[in-house]
Amino acid sequence: MFTKNKQKKEASDIYNAFTLWLTSIFAIPLLSSILVGLIASKYVAGIELDYLILVVSLAALVPGTMYASSFINKRYLVENKKKVINYATLIAIVLFVTFMLIQMQMLSVDTGLGFDSIVASNAFFISSIGFLAKLSVFYITATSRLKED
Repeated sequence: MFTKNKQKKEASDIYNAFTLWLTSIFAIPLLSSILVGLIASKYVAGIELDYLILVVSLAALVPGTMYASSFINKRYLVENKKKVINYATLIAIVLFVTFMLIQMQMLSVDTGLGFDSIVASNAFFISSIGFLAKLSVFYITATSRLKED
């Protein structure tokens, strides 16, 4: 019978943060939102669909963060979990702000609306509030699940 020698690997805080962000904040909520969006779009439309997708992505964030934390805990050394979580949060913020600015620029060019009209829109509001809620849920869940070595 073979025994597996599973020693944890050393990885930088940035690597662990990116793994945590990619799995818990991006991949799992995105995939679950797409799946629900495809199914629910036959029955619900407009702002209701936006809210439904927001709720689903928030709900998927908890098991996604639990899975990512467990994956990191099993495979990588984490010396400072707060640093890893803060880096993952920073990655999420930078990418969200960048995406929102690009989206606002594209909407401004396509529609001729000014940034003030875009910022006042429901879509911008839902995205911003949803993102803040996701960060809060992520931070609380990751803080409780990620372990230091």
